[in-house]
Amino acid sequence: AGNGKEESGGKKNIEPYIAMLPKFRGSDCLGSTDFFSEDALDALQSPLIKEETLERRKKTMLRYERDVKPLTQIGDGLLNLPDGSAVTEEHMVWA
Repeated sequence: AGNGKEESGGKKNIEPYIAMLPKFRGSDCLGSTDFFSEDALDALQSPLIKEETLERRKKTMLRYERDVKPLTQIGDGLLNLPDGSAVTEEHMVWA
């Protein structure tokens, strides 16, 4: 375990990848507009930044719906995080 190789059952160990990321919902994410509320985006008074952020969010949601959500519905824990929780849209933005 911890080597990024397939484990029994064909599942990938994603712990090394997760360990490289900043803490989920941690302070490192606060500087990214991807995590700003709608009110915070409006407060920037920069239509270009808001538009880019909303477009990125849309693409992330579409990717989640297309590639990730179907796998989470299989129910075999294929895309569970190391703590056992399922991957969500919010995790897609973070990762």
